[in-house]
Amino acid sequence: MKKITFLFIAFVAISFTKTPVQEGAILNLLCSGKWVIEYAMIGDVKREFSEERSKSTWLVFYKDGTNDAMSPEGLHKGTWKYDAEKKEITFTENSKFTKGKDQVTVQKIKQLDKNKLVLETSARNQVFAIHFKKE
Repeated sequence: MKKITFLFIAFVAISFTKTPVQEGAILNLLCSGKWVIEYAMIGDVKREFSEERSKSTWLVFYKDGTNDAMSPEGLHKGTWKYDAEKKEITFTENSKFTKGKDQVTVQKIKQLDKNKLVLETSARNQVFAIHFKKE
């Protein structure tokens, strides 16, 4: 019985100490460089991008909680916040593109490693997944 109690306490202690390391690793991966769009999934439909379009559509996360995003409309500057419990990123942008109003979007991290980032969101009863690769 003492052995089971010890194992349970050890498991709980490891679980709590592991979370900050995982969160730190995720933040480091997100902030590790420029993420260029590879393709998008709109429901079950895959939308491919030309290499030129891919290189001109990107996202950069900074450790201070700001981000830059380049799209065909131009450079978007905003802020981001990672929610480790939900594995979501909340983006806030207030620029000429949003006509001076805060635009907030929440995207779930579906995949993240040193070469790939997949963000997913829903709008108008449709699921959108954006696949990025590291430049």
